[in-house]
Amino acid sequence: MRIRAAISGDLREIMKAELIAVGYFARLTVAESTELVKQDWRRDVRGAGLGNRLANTIRSKVYPNDSPLRTAGLVWTKAPKIIDAHERGATIRAHGGKYLAIPTDAAPKKGTDGKRVTPRTMPSSFGELRFVPRRGKPPLLVADNVRVTGAGRIKGGTQVSTSKGRARVRQSRSGVAAVMFILVPQVKLKKKFDLKAIAAKGDSGMYQKLSSRLGAG
Repeated sequence: MRIRAAISGDLREIMKAELIAVGYFARLTVAESTELVKQDWRRDVRGAGLGNRLANTIRSKVYPNDSPLRTAGLVWTKAPKIIDAHERGATIRAHGGKYLAIPTDAAPKKGTDGKRVTPRTMPSSFGELRFVPRRGKPPLLVADNVRVTGAGRIKGGTQVSTSKGRARVRQSRSGVAAVMFILVPQVKLKKKFDLKAIAAKGDSGMYQKLSSRLGAG
């Protein structure tokens, strides 16, 4: 008994069509998986209480555009040091000084340079900052003689919040003294998420999805 087999059609055209199909499914799967990893990273950053601004520093890209068979996806962040510190957990210490200055709710959100306020960039409208030592507690930087409006805002337009206990305001003879900064030697950041695990899960899901699509085709 003899069995004869033959390919019907142009083999080169058949292989070309197969490569086009494989390339299409590969690029589609990589693009979907890359987007999922990016969204999962952003979700975890938001879930850690770090806000939309930091979450939105996470970006993605699928490349190259000219060869679907060599397609790849990349997910990265434009704030790698901040993300890495919260992913690994880190201790931030004062460099070039004795203390880290943590702004309270009474301090303005931005300094004279347009960035997050520091003792060096406090607007002059708040006056000079006064160092207040405290036994057994972190020292403070206080602005004396600032004004509080009827709406609960101090001079400079920053909201004063006394309910959280962080931005304490006390009345003095010639005005109001407000705590602008709490001084600490270091800050410990806890590990808040595991982005590498999310990426590994995305890789595994991508290969499974691609295999399923190619098998179905």
